[in-house]
Amino acid sequence: MKRPLIGVLCAALLLLLTGCYVGTPEPVWQETHTGERKAEESITVQGVTYTVFTDGTAEATGVDPEQFTGSVLRLPEKVEDHPVTAVTIGAFEGLSIAAAELPEGLVSIGKDAFRQSSVTSVQLPDSLTEIGEAAFSECTLLEEVRFGTGLKALPADLFAGCVSLKEALLPEALVSVGEDCFFRCKALRRVTLPETLRRIDPFAFASAGGAELSFAIPAEVAEIGAGAFRGTAWLDGKAEEFVIVGDGVLIRYNGESDTVTVPAGIKYLSDAFSGTAVKSVVIPAGVRECENAWEETRVEEIIRTDG
Repeated sequence: MKRPLIGVLCAALLLLLTGCYVGTPEPVWQETHTGERKAEESITVQGVTYTVFTDGTAEATGVDPEQFTGSVLRLPEKVEDHPVTAVTIGAFEGLSIAAAELPEGLVSIGKDAFRQSSVTSVQLPDSLTEIGEAAFSECTLLEEVRFGTGLKALPADLFAGCVSLKEALLPEALVSVGEDCFFRCKALRRVTLPETLRRIDPFAFASAGGAELSFAIPAEVAEIGAGAFRGTAWLDGKAEEFVIVGDGVLIRYNGESDTVTVPAGIKYLSDAFSGTAVKSVVIPAGVRECENAWEETRVEEIIRTDG
């Protein structure tokens, strides 16, 4: 019974005499115990500022205006042996650059990261899997974006207001296009939608492109939000009574009747009756509706039939 007490007293005496602790050492970084990732230091390389984290990775956070020169933003794969894995929220917002070169190994780009910058072209690496809302919005000089293969979702407002953007060849494996993603991209001439696409959110392509822009909606697209193609020449040029795309999605009614029965085979109802004179709609059982499907309509009666 005395041995443990003697050991404790000896350890305490040694600590007082030497300042050294005898026992289990504390971990160097907290994440070895908790998994928490913490900022360790800030560094500046070629005018670009980075935060280095305790897991050894680095994130680009902005520029030092006194050191950054040139018209091209080049982020390396590593800074001082630290892999560059992210661009933080608002990092290069409003920056005067012509192009951005982003490295393989970059995993995420934060919200507003390049918003209102003067970038004209950008290539997104295959390693990129996350991108924040409005990351490139209002880049009015942006003409070209080349997508990598890692993105499965494009967020809201990603390229909204990019009035010079000419082409959007969306990546294979993409599942969804976010709200207002390409809103008011007036110069768009070509858009390709991959077969993997399942959802197009409200106003995603509203007021985009001109007479030459058309959309081939993949057969598996099951949801299209209100106004997704509003104000496009492609939709305005559709003459059929019921405009049905994707997997049974009704996006426009062009008829003149004020009483309409939604056709058999329709699975999803977008804002098809917006701006029409329709007052009564009969909807078959099982048809789903987008949010705000009945806004901006004159519909007074909705009859949902049983199975």
